[in-house]
Amino acid sequence: FREKLELLIKRIQGVDTHIGKVPKRAEYSLRIKNEIKSMKAQLNEAIQKEEFEKAALLRDRIKELENRFNA
Repeated sequence: FREKLELLIKRIQGVDTHIGKVPKRAEYSLRIKNEIKSMKAQLNEAIQKEEFEKAALLRDRIKELENRFNA
């Protein structure tokens, strides 16, 4: 049932993920969270490819963003 519903939503909306408006006060934190999530995916990919220098840079950047976000 889920697959049929997702296809229907995608056909009607053009996408199957929510991209609606975000309140101004939450916009910054949501953008940072999404950036961290994306960088973690890149980090895992770099580790799988054994690109350890790139992985270390991503790890450090993620920590920096998390510290700034949680401060």
